[in-house]
Amino acid sequence: MIEHRGVCNLVSHKARALHVGPGSRVLQFCSLNFDPSVCEIFVTLCNGATLYLVPREKVTSPQEIVRLLKHERINAAMMTPSLLRALPMDDLPDLTALEAGGEVCSAELVARWAKGRKFFNAYGPTETTVCVSEAICEPGTGEDPPIGRPIPNTRLYVVDDRMRMVPPGMPGELYIGGVGVGRGYLNRPDLTAERFVANPFNGAAGDRL
Repeated sequence: MIEHRGVCNLVSHKARALHVGPGSRVLQFCSLNFDPSVCEIFVTLCNGATLYLVPREKVTSPQEIVRLLKHERINAAMMTPSLLRALPMDDLPDLTALEAGGEVCSAELVARWAKGRKFFNAYGPTETTVCVSEAICEPGTGEDPPIGRPIPNTRLYVVDDRMRMVPPGMPGELYIGGVGVGRGYLNRPDLTAERFVANPFNGAAGDRL
């Protein structure tokens, strides 16, 4: 169960990060069953941009997707790393912002797609509003990109098995707080209790991780 405030926070941030506004042309590729579609649709429509839907018959054709990106002069797009690996390389000067998410992103993809544009590696689990962190990736590092820093009004904690924050560089488990955290699972109190815990690092009543 995702709250409207989490979506509003995400839409506001992504519009700034991807430079989406009047005159922008954004690709709507993701299925409505895949939560990044929320980002594609509402970031575009809430900021006066134009949304370009990929026709159903072209969704499975990497060549057709690239042709559409080029022909419609798309400025911003969000895709999975597996799709980016399958897309043939072409000159796409209008594509100024590209976000990879939903899967692990590799250094090879950064080297291939980050030149000449803003390239983001985004991360967010099911229990949150689409995306909780992002990294701006630069080509040439030779390293797989990290999941980055939290987006506004989001907090990330890396803790040990006793819920104590670990020092930088030490392994631990990631917990997420802030407006993007969902209420829980609909009609599944057992799963909600398993996945959500009270926030021991914040004194606000009802705040959870």
